[in-house]
Amino acid sequence: MTRSKQQALMFLLGALLVGGALGFTADRMMIQDRICSTAAGKTDARKRFAERLSLTADQERKVDALLDERNRQYDSVMATIQGRVDSIKMHSRAQIRLLLNSDQSRAFDEFIAEMSDSTKNRDED
Repeated sequence: MTRSKQQALMFLLGALLVGGALGFTADRMMIQDRICSTAAGKTDARKRFAERLSLTADQERKVDALLDERNRQYDSVMATIQGRVDSIKMHSRAQIRLLLNSDQSRAFDEFIAEMSDSTKNRDED
């Protein structure tokens, strides 16, 4: 009986680690490849990009169209997996909470809120 519990715990830990690694990798890959897709920063980043490459107005317009299409494709792909990613995240948080005492649980909730705020700020930049 103990062995099966250990195996189940190891499976959950493995799923948590794999899910976290995949989510982190997908996030980093999209950020690394992104040329600022937010509405506020898009113009500035794309202008700097165009200036650095000395793009003509026609090239700049075509690059903008390509980047807009790429961002639509990214959004489409993320929409198909976002529910699953959120489910994995919430499940792992619930599993972590089972390991924590009440003080640790409150600190964990604060940490999650801080991380959420920093992600929102990053996405708005």
